[in-house]
Amino acid sequence: QQATVSIIDDETPDLSISAVDNAISENAGTTSIVATLSASSSQDIVVSLSFTGSATINTDYTSSNTQITIPAGSLSGSVQLTGTADNIAEPIENILVSVTSAPFANLVSNSSSATVASSAPAPNAARRTHRPWCPSRRA
Repeated sequence: QQATVSIIDDETPDLSISAVDNAISENAGTTSIVATLSASSSQDIVVSLSFTGSATINTDYTSSNTQITIPAGSLSGSVQLTGTADNIAEPIENILVSVTSAPFANLVSNSSSATVASSAPAPNAARRTHRPWCPSRRA
């Protein structure tokens, strides 16, 4: 007769991500998205990311990578987001970075956000020419 016993790995570290700065300039402003573990792991933890929001990747900003690798024995890793000037005056746009997978880690916080502020000058308002009243002019 045999019995099977499962060993539950309760040493899997918790994982969260966050933005170092929650707002960047469109004109080469930067922030880092940091993945942090609650405890180090004996193996590399590869965190796959997705980028959504009103800001468009490779148009309004770029990312140094779509994955964060936390090396074995380390507690964190990061990718850098850099704003890209497009010379279009537009409202503040947002970036939502989400974890799509992180084998060997428990997700505690699986998303972080940042905003991109336009660096283009606002369009000039229409100018009115004001002509002062002159008593010598009569309608």
